[in-house]
Amino acid sequence: MEAPVQQIILEQYKAYNKSKEAYIDRNFATNRFYTSLCFVILFMALLTHHFEPNPWIMIAVCVLGMFTSALWWLNVDAYNTLIKIKYARVLEVLEQSLPKQPFREEFSELNSSRVDKSTFVFPDVQKIFAAVIFLSFGAIIIIYTFFYGFKNITG
Repeated sequence: MEAPVQQIILEQYKAYNKSKEAYIDRNFATNRFYTSLCFVILFMALLTHHFEPNPWIMIAVCVLGMFTSALWWLNVDAYNTLIKIKYARVLEVLEQSLPKQPFREEFSELNSSRVDKSTFVFPDVQKIFAAVIFLSFGAIIIIYTFFYGFKNITG
């Protein structure tokens, strides 16, 4: 391959890789947002219990927390899918025209370690955290329902 063409491909590769990194940074910012929002909602549930122990308000706050956690889970999936398809595939194709292919090597190593279940990648941790928070809000609803009794909640 001619040197100018390879240089153009290398510049495209660099630009796409920089774009991918910016996208990953937005992903981290989004995760910080959801983490903060879930803890604010959890704090709201604590305040609701302390100042206004109305079971309906507590259930509404916890449903909001469960909804937020579910959105977080879906957001992690969406970012992960876009990173895999939009960036990883394109970078892989661009790398085929370059003499060295570090992204492909790194990706194959990561995939082989994931098959052996020896590596935990960040999206897995994000999903676990979102699921734990979702289940925590669900547990609060169940405990609150049993503590106040179904008769007290229904009137």
